[in-house]
Amino acid sequence: ENDVRIVQGDFRNLVSLSSRRSKENEEEDGNDATWTMETVASQRFDLITGTPPYFRVDFKSSNSQSTNTKNSVTGGSNGNNGCSSNTTTTYEAITSAVINQGGMPTSMQSAPARCEFRGGIEAYCLAASSMLSPAPHARFVVCENWLNDDRVWKGANEAGLIIETVWPVMGRVGKGKNLFAVYVMRKRTLEDDTKSKGKERMDKGKVQEEAVRPPLVVREENGKWTKEYQEVLQSMSIPVVE
Repeated sequence: ENDVRIVQGDFRNLVSLSSRRSKENEEEDGNDATWTMETVASQRFDLITGTPPYFRVDFKSSNSQSTNTKNSVTGGSNGNNGCSSNTTTTYEAITSAVINQGGMPTSMQSAPARCEFRGGIEAYCLAASSMLSPAPHARFVVCENWLNDDRVWKGANEAGLIIETVWPVMGRVGKGKNLFAVYVMRKRTLEDDTKSKGKERMDKGKVQEEAVRPPLVVREENGKWTKEYQEVLQSMSIPVVE
C-alpha cells in the first residue's frame, strides 16, 4: 500500500530531534495518522532525497541583547512589596544577506528554494545523515550546483557520509561546463574509517575522480535532445517530442 505523508517544518531541526530521540531511546509509531517533525526524527529511512537551493548566500551578523523584566509580589510586615528582576539574553542577529550566485528572487515563497536562506548542501547532508538507515543499501541522493562541488564533498565528510557516485549534467554539447550534478551517498562505516587510516587510503583527488561519471548532456548543438537524455525521459514515462 502506498503511503505518502506531508510534514511541514524546518528540516534543520531534524538533527537535534533525531539526536534527542536516540538518547531517549524512544520511537514514535510511524503508523499513527498524524505525523510531526518528532515522528519523522524517530524514524530511519533507506532512501532520502534532497534538492537544496543552488545559490550561496553569505550572512553578516552581530551580537544583540534583549532584556526581559519579571515582576513578583512578596509579603512583608508592612504589606505586599513588589520586586522585579531582569534577565538579559545575548543572541546573534543577521544584519545582511548577500547572494553571491544568481539574482535576488522576487517572491518570498520561492526565495528559500533558490537561495540558501535556510541552509545549503551542508545542512542537507547533516539532516540526511541523522535520518539515514545504517543498512548497506540505504542511500542519500541529492543534486547540487556544480559550482558548489567542493562544498558537497566537504559537507558529506563532515556529516559522516561517503559519496559513492557523482552524475554531472551538462546543458548542451560543447558547453564545456556542467550545470549541476546528482550525488549518491551512504553512511560511513567502521571499515571506511579503518581504510582511511591504513595503507589502502587513496589520494582525495583520486577518490573523487573515480566517483565522477561522464556527464549526461541534455541537448545537441542544434538544440535537440541527445539520445542519452531521451532514454532518461522514456525511463520516466515522459514522451519524447521531436
